[in-house]
Amino acid sequence: MVQEYIWWRKHTDRLSSFIRYPPHVPRIHSLTSTTAGRLSALGYTFSAPVQTNVIILDLDAAGIPIAAFVDYLTAAGLQMFPTPKLVFYSQMTEETAEKLIDALGRLITHQRIARDLAAWKDGRWEAYEGVC
Repeated sequence: MVQEYIWWRKHTDRLSSFIRYPPHVPRIHSLTSTTAGRLSALGYTFSAPVQTNVIILDLDAAGIPIAAFVDYLTAAGLQMFPTPKLVFYSQMTEETAEKLIDALGRLITHQRIARDLAAWKDGRWEAYEGVC
C-alpha cells in the first residue's frame, strides 16, 4: 500500500510539473500582447495592465455602452458576456483575434462618428470648420 502511494505520488508530481506551465502559454501571451497593442492603436484604453491572457478594456473612457460592446462582438460571431474583460484561452486562434480587433475597430469608429454627429447637431461645429 505504501509503495503504491509512493509510486502514485512520484508520477503525479512529475505530471504536475507539465501542468504548471503548459506549452501553449507563450503563444497565448504573444497573441494577447499583440491584440492589446492593436486595440491601443485603435484608441482603446485599459482598466488594468495587460496580463498573460487577460485584457480589461476601459469602455467608460471611450464612451461605449456595454450593450453595444456585447452586440458588436456577438454580431462578429464571438461569445461575450456583459463585461469588458477579454480572456484568451488555448483554443483562441489568430483568426479569432482578427475578428475581435475588426469588431472593436468598427465599434469605436461608429462611436466616434456618433459623438461627432451629436457635437455637430448641438452647434459645437467650430472644431469641424474647414473640414467640409
